[in-house]
Amino acid sequence: MFKNQISDYMAMWDLKESLKDDIAENGLRLLYKTANGGKAEKDNPSVKQLPLINKQMLMLLKQLEISTDNVSKDGEGQSDEL
Repeated sequence: MFKNQISDYMAMWDLKESLKDDIAENGLRLLYKTANGGKAEKDNPSVKQLPLINKQMLMLLKQLEISTDNVSKDGEGQSDEL
């Protein structure tokens, strides 16, 4: 189960990065063609989705009991050597 949740988190990470890229590329508002051939602007949906994905990611980290409180400072904790 833990592996599945990590995979879910990484999928959300990829989605979050895609949303950020979309906002950087297209901006906060999108220009689109209306049914009558005119042009109009609308909110970029990525702007609304980004905080929702971040919230889900934080909830999953909490469920997995992963936080910055569990991270050791440089030079402390166990060595990576075998």
